[in-house]
Parts: sequence; C-alpha cells; structure tokens
Amino acid sequence: MAAWWCGRVITLFLCVHLTVGQIPNVSIHAYKPKGFSVSIPDGQNIGLFAFHGNINRGINKNDVGTIAGEVLKAKNGMWIYEDPELELKVGDVINYYVFVSMNSKGYLKDNLSFTVTKLEDRSIVTGPIRPGTVLPEDCKPTRTKVRGGFACAGQTLFEDNFDMLDESVWQIEQYIPNTHPEYPFVSYQHLATDQTVSTAGGTLRITPKLQQDLPGFTNETILSGTLNLFSGCTSSADSCLIQVDGADILPPVVSGRITSKTFAFTYGKVYVRAKLPQGDWLYPEILLEPFLHNLIPPRVPKKKGLDRRTTDGRTDNKVIL
Repeated sequence: MAAWWCGRVITLFLCVHLTVGQIPNVSIHAYKPKGFSVSIPDGQNIGLFAFHGNINRGINKNDVGTIAGEVLKAKNGMWIYEDPELELKVGDVINYYVFVSMNSKGYLKDNLSFTVTKLEDRSIVTGPIRPGTVLPEDCKPTRTKVRGGFACAGQTLFEDNFDMLDESVWQIEQYIPNTHPEYPFVSYQHLATDQTVSTAGGTLRITPKLQQDLPGFTNETILSGTLNLFSGCTSSADSCLIQVDGADILPPVVSGRITSKTFAFTYGKVYVRAKLPQGDWLYPEILLEPFLHNLIPPRVPKKKGLDRRTTDGRTDNKVIL
C-alpha cells in the first residue's frame, strides 16, 4: 500500500475545559514567497496541540478552519505546525483558535487573531522554530499537506507491503459497530489466537470467524448471551458490549478491521492493491476516513460485497483493486 504526494490536516477534539490560562503563548510566522508556521513552547505535560484559522474572515470555536493542523509530538522543545504552501501577504488577518491537551484534559483558547506585518525568510527558519530547520533543496512545491511536517512533490510519504503487521502504525480494531449507519452485523475483534487480522507472504489477511466457534460461545449463547469487548475495546463504551434483547441476537460473525493510527494527509494519490472475496454476507471495505469523525467520510475507495452483477445474474465482486 503506498500513498503519493500525500498530506492531510487533522484535529482531534477531546473533552474541552474552557480554561485558557494554562495555554502557552502562541507564536505565528508568515514566510516568503510562501509558508506559515504556528507554535507553542513545550511544557506542562502537553500531549496535543491543534490550530484552526481562517484568513480575513471570522471563525467559531467549533469550526474547521481553512488553515488547520494537529501536532502530537514536540520537536526541539516546541510544538510546531507548518504549512509550507500557504501564501500570505502583508495585511492579511488570521482569525484562529487553539486547542491544547495537558494532563489528559483539553483546553481551548479562541477569539484570537494575527495580522501579517512582514514576510520572513523561509530558507532557514528562525524564531519559535529552532534555527537549522531547512527545507530540502530538491523539494518541489505541492498542494499536499501532511500532518506534523511538510511534503515534497512526488514524494512517497507512506507505504506498507505487509511483510509484517506493525501495530505502531496500524490499530487492530475491537468493537461492535452498532452505531454504524449501515449497521454491519458483525463484531471486530483483536483475537490473541486464530486471529482475524494477520500477515503472510507480504499479504494482509482478514479472516472472519463465527462467534459461536470462539471459546465461551455456542449456538445457544448467540441467542441468549452477552458479548463483552471492553478489554481492549477501541471505540466508545456503548460499542464495547452488547446483550441479547428479544429478537436482537449477538452478531454471529467476527471480523477484522485495521485503521492507520497517525498518518493523515490532504490532497494526494493513494494506491491500494487488494483482492476482495466472493460470497454471500460479505462486506469488504477499503475506506478513506476523515480524522474528524463528525465529518461524513468519502465513500469512493470502498467495495461492497455483491454490489456488482452481470446481465445473467452472476456476481462480479471477485475484483482486484
């Protein structure tokens, strides 16, 4: 799996406490001929820094800005978000808000603004970004954005051939998708043995199981039992446990699902080679999903089982993408 010319801006909102005194001062720089950076100094157990702003127009504290970014790790004592492709001019006003997570609590500071009074030299960044941060000489400009850094045209920013499953890159999901708008009648489980998600010979394999065949379950418990996935659950609490209630039985199928943990981009090309299964009750998906989960995800890179048929009634979903 490879992503080309990739970049994407993301923001994760936690429980917000409207206490602004603990947020460090924000420093903003505009560069010539283009480029922008915003930063805060490290400290006070900061775990996340997010920025949202609009140029020459207002922004509400719940809006996603035209300039938006999130940083998960400090660099050289600073939490820095950069957009090397943003073109600003003297006199532009950036209205913005910032969000900082400290000690597992979220803090929001809004109704802020920055006026561009000068454009600084971009070749070697000074100010809040430590001296010595230099853009590569062969870096060609691109509209691509990548979280936590910058992108160069033609650069491969993410690739995985699945020689092994790197769980620092991929999260194996464990939850019951009972709030999914299409309500897939499965549970996603990260099994210790007889795994639903595995790799073999440079291939990622997702292998569904029957819940009744797993330890502690029978055909009868599907009709009268409880499925508790709280240990290792990767979703909200209401998606971690389900009990049989009247005609609502436990999801009979256990499947696998993986999600990239930290890689995210805006504007880019994604190449995926995947072979999809053939059969009834199969619903394979390959999705590009927004990091802000309150947004509607794009559905283009998705393949449903049994959604293509030939004129003689045969299914045609055994497809290589």
